[in-house]
Amino acid sequence: MKYSLFFMLLISQLGLAQDIQTLPCYAQFKDLLTEWKVTGDWTIEMKDGLTKSMLVSTTENFGEWALAQKIEQGTVLARADERGRLEVTFKTEKCVKEVKPYVNDKISAQYFSDKEIANFIKKNKTGAIYVWSPRMSLSQNGLKEIKSASKALKLPVLMLMDKDVSDKEQVSLSKKMGKDVTRRVDSFDFKMRNVSMHFPALIVFKEGKIVSGVKYGYEKAEDYQRDLRSKLR
Repeated sequence: MKYSLFFMLLISQLGLAQDIQTLPCYAQFKDLLTEWKVTGDWTIEMKDGLTKSMLVSTTENFGEWALAQKIEQGTVLARADERGRLEVTFKTEKCVKEVKPYVNDKISAQYFSDKEIANFIKKNKTGAIYVWSPRMSLSQNGLKEIKSASKALKLPVLMLMDKDVSDKEQVSLSKKMGKDVTRRVDSFDFKMRNVSMHFPALIVFKEGKIVSGVKYGYEKAEDYQRDLRSKLR
């Protein structure tokens, strides 16, 4: 899949709420945001250092994101997920829209994908997702702690492993630790949330929706219990 410059990997989230209404042609594209079920929690994302920035927001559907960027000729919007993106440009002169679809045909069956994560969330309604890496020993130690915490709270927890683990190491770890904790994840949604910035990473969902930002770092079971209770109130 060939990504345009508009859709390069976003590398740094500032976490500042932004007003989408300041972008050119807002009156013409606001209905599109409603159609895309955008939550409206816009933040600034930056790429290539400080040279380019855009606004991003989650939507009501796990794995789908909305992106918006001011360009010299107007505004570019995109609805993006692991399957690709729909890019819509509104040019300032008459705010006429141009639509370009881009398809991603590189989804690999060897990784746990957004589709599978969404199915887990849909099936369980409320629970947690724990992502770890064998490169960070504390995140591996945390598997026992999050299991204990989730068991005490009677919450389902999905345990996934860093995508960058090699095939050989994945097979070895799977034999040693079990398949339920050694499934490698390649998630567009997790990339957007910067999940791989540090391991372990914990995400909590309630009533089928993500309800927390990513929590990084190892904790004891009692601390995980406290965090989970707090996020699920």
